[in-house]
Amino acid sequence: MLPVPDWSLLQPRYSSCYSLEASKGCRYACAFCSDRGLGRQRMRSAASIVREIREIRDRFGATLFRFVDSTLTSWSEHTVEFCRALARERLGIEWSCYARADNFSRHPGLAPAMCEAGARWIFCGIESGSDAILRGMNKGYDRKEALKGCL
Repeated sequence: MLPVPDWSLLQPRYSSCYSLEASKGCRYACAFCSDRGLGRQRMRSAASIVREIREIRDRFGATLFRFVDSTLTSWSEHTVEFCRALARERLGIEWSCYARADNFSRHPGLAPAMCEAGARWIFCGIESGSDAILRGMNKGYDRKEALKGCL
């Protein structure tokens, strides 16, 4: 279980965007990455993330969030569970995250669940359109799958 930050220690500050982490490390092991958690990712529970969002919204009036995880969508089933829990809360928030295009191509229900939960900006790192370069980078997907995930 990953600990939740103690937001009570932060003096009220009104920001246009609050950063959150739903996980530590990264599931993938791309050749170019400097993340020390390569190949390992620990996820927080969906309920824990939703509680933190609600606390920040209630305490600071925040309605805009940015997940700073290497890839929020690594474990797509977990992301869908989180999104459904967040959508049920109807907190009136919007959020952004980093994602991998192949997660969307492999899990067609992922993007709709994210949208319903308030995702408005998704940043996908598609480092190359060359299959040879993607293989060399150990991305784990090819150009065709990246394109499919973005459509």
